[in-house]
Amino acid sequence: MFAHSDEDEADVPMTLIYNRNIKLNQSNPTLMIVYGAYGRNLEVDYQNQNLSLLERNWVIAFAHVRGGSENGREWYEQGKKHMKKKSISDFLSCARKMVRDGYTNPSLLCAITHSAGAVVLGAAANISPDLFRCLVMKVPFLDIITSMSNPDLPLTAHEYEEWGNINNDKSAFDCVSSYDPYLNVRDDTVYPNMLITGSTNDIRVPFWQPLKYVAKMRHNKMREKFTCLLKMDSAGGHFGLGGRFGPLLESAYDYSFLIHFVSALPPASPKNITVAHQQLPLDV
Repeated sequence: MFAHSDEDEADVPMTLIYNRNIKLNQSNPTLMIVYGAYGRNLEVDYQNQNLSLLERNWVIAFAHVRGGSENGREWYEQGKKHMKKKSISDFLSCARKMVRDGYTNPSLLCAITHSAGAVVLGAAANISPDLFRCLVMKVPFLDIITSMSNPDLPLTAHEYEEWGNINNDKSAFDCVSSYDPYLNVRDDTVYPNMLITGSTNDIRVPFWQPLKYVAKMRHNKMREKFTCLLKMDSAGGHFGLGGRFGPLLESAYDYSFLIHFVSALPPASPKNITVAHQQLPLDV
C-alpha cells in the first residue's frame, strides 16, 4: 500500500499486517511503526510479541518514510538535514491514509518508535496531536537543538551528517528549530497519551532527554486531559533489556499501555470520534 505524501505527493510505501477478516469500518485498533533516519530500513520481519496485538484484531502498519533506504539511497537523502520535514510529512500522510481508507480512526490509532525515530513521531504529535490516541517513544531523541549545540557530547560530531551542523550554519539551525520535538511542544494543547522510556545507562540518548520532555509535557495547561508516563530503567541501555525475556517484558509493558487506553473506549463511530481521555492506573 502507498500513501501520497502531503509534502510533494511522493508515494510512501506502507506494510500492513492484520487479520484477513477485519472490516474497513474505522473500528480497528491500529499500531503504526516508524523510524526514518540514518538510511536504516524499517524491517518487516516476524516478531512473536506482535501476536499479542494481532490476536486482539489490531492492525500493525509499518510506515517506510523518507530517511530510511527502502527506496534506495535517494529515499534516505530526501529525509535528512534540510529535508527532514519530508520524513514527518510522510508519516502524517500514512496515518491519515489509515483513517481515510477505513482501517481505523484517531481514537484507536497508536504509534511506536525508538531513538531517532522519535524526531518523526514527536514532531507529528506537535503538528497533529488529535490524530493519535497513544504514542510510545522508547529512548527517544527529542531535544535535537540542545544535543547538536554541544560538541563535547560523544556523538554530536558524528550527527552533523544527519541533521546538519547547527553551530556553523544558520539555515541548519533554523530548519532543526522548526521541527525539534522538544522545542515545539505547545503548552495549551491536548496531546495523545504517551509512554516515554529511557535508561540511566544510555550513552546514545542521555537519560535527561526523556526527562526534560516529560517534565515539559507535565507543565502543559491541558495536562489533566492526557497521560504522559515516564518509565526509566537502570538495568539496560540504549537497546533495552537483554537476555531471553528482556525484550518480551518491555513489549508487554508497552502493549499493556496501548491496550489499556484503547480498551477503555466505547465502540467508535466513524461519524463521531471525539472521546474522553482516561487516566492510566498506577498499578498498570
